Amino acid sequence: MSYRYVKTATKLGQTLYTKINDCGSNETDQTTDTSKPSENGLTHFNAMPVMIRGVLYQSHKEAAEALGVSPSAISQRLRVKGSADTVGLGVSAGMYGNTNRAIPISIFGCEFPSRTIAAEELGITRSQLTKWISKKASHAQREMLILSVMKYKQKHAKL
Repeated sequence: MSYRYVKTATKLGQTLYTKINDCGSNETDQTTDTSKPSENGLTHFNAMPVMIRGVLYQSHKEAAEALGVSPSAISQRLRVKGSADTVGLGVSAGMYGNTNRAIPISIFGCEFPSRTIAAEELGITRSQLTKWISKKASHAQREMLILSVMKYKQKHAKL
């Protein structure tokens, strides 16, 4: 199978090529023409120019040093958000607290600080608990949850 490449666009030192095979299907590859080579002579994506908050930096490394973050933070923000304008701003950039923090849960009157602790106390796995408390839980799953809570209450009533 043979391929031919067609240049489709250029943006901030990137040249976008479309790879077309004999069958007519397209694949898109990105190459960088204007990036600086690294110490060993190879071109790395961190050597590509990047614009952050209106300032054009010659590389991710240069931008990272100027903003006090790592080059991978810039790469990740570009990949996830499409823009690195919020990198290095901290909480004011929309990252409010720990989004993975424990959330208290109440199951049939029993209060637990998190689902993980609730599952441990009820003697089941966290994934079982999540399935059993969901709106789509079957009647049998609800009964198993009630049974687990009753055992928990009985165990703690003796203490």
